[in-house]
Amino acid sequence: MFTRHDKIKERIMFFVPNQQQGCEISKNLSIKPVDVSFVMTYKYVINNMEIVYNKWFVESFELAKSMNLLGCDQHDKLVSGSGVYVSTKDLGVATFYGKDALDIINACESGRSM
Repeated sequence: MFTRHDKIKERIMFFVPNQQQGCEISKNLSIKPVDVSFVMTYKYVINNMEIVYNKWFVESFELAKSMNLLGCDQHDKLVSGSGVYVSTKDLGVATFYGKDALDIINACESGRSM
């Protein structure tokens, strides 16, 4: 028996990779930067679903990494303790953590240049 959580994830995994809609990316000022890394909020609206998550980001990552700057280890990782928030019109709201969250992020970002 599929739970509501399973249905939402299945819908995301089916629809999101096949859509060519953009992503709204903005700097999240409510989470304090750690050395050279700061938090970016990613928001997708696809097929009546809204997908939102926060990830660490480092500008000029390769250069910063080669200079051994602090905070580079966090680049491109989901903010610890946060998850992927999904809102759908018919199935409601769910937050995904761990492997489910990473699967959703990979589906959203695959084939898109960020």
